[in-house]
Amino acid sequence: MEDRSTDGYHVPRSPIVDLYRLGSTYRWQVVHTSKEQSVAEHSHMVALLVLRFCQILGLPPLAYITYALLHDSEEAWIGDIATPAKRMMDQSHLPIKKMLGVFHTYLHLDDQRLVKPLVKLADDVEAMKFLSTYAPTKHGAQVYDRINKHAAGTMRGLKENHPDGKWDLVQDEIEDFLNAPNETFADDYI
Repeated sequence: MEDRSTDGYHVPRSPIVDLYRLGSTYRWQVVHTSKEQSVAEHSHMVALLVLRFCQILGLPPLAYITYALLHDSEEAWIGDIATPAKRMMDQSHLPIKKMLGVFHTYLHLDDQRLVKPLVKLADDVEAMKFLSTYAPTKHGAQVYDRINKHAAGTMRGLKENHPDGKWDLVQDEIEDFLNAPNETFADDYI
């Protein structure tokens, strides 16, 4: 039997049992939205965005998609914690930070220089799309603006660290995605 001890924490069974719970673990606990979004739904959309970014950049997508699908996997255990609360936990040196990495360590997720920031960019873009569609409140707009600033910083870092990338094309794709109406292509033919 495989040892499932990770940094002092023991994973008692296959993580897929816990990961299945992401379908009923909901995001946006502190932002009023008109639609619930599960962590699984969010991760699926992040993976689709990452796939598109990989196509534009000419990258093999497997490591990126895997990381995208599992980037919030610890939320199966702890739920979705708002970013400001996560920052406070980090500053207070609570052992939660150790626990948050258990899934990532156990699943051997790739954390290369490009994988994590590209997934974080897609994570932010997906959050912005969801908020612009389902959180039409002043608070929703404030959260959107904070995420947008973070995404811009991530994009700057990607451009600086990987200057040969087709970042202008990625930026165009992001803008198209964020500005696209919610109707589908098929709506034009119905």
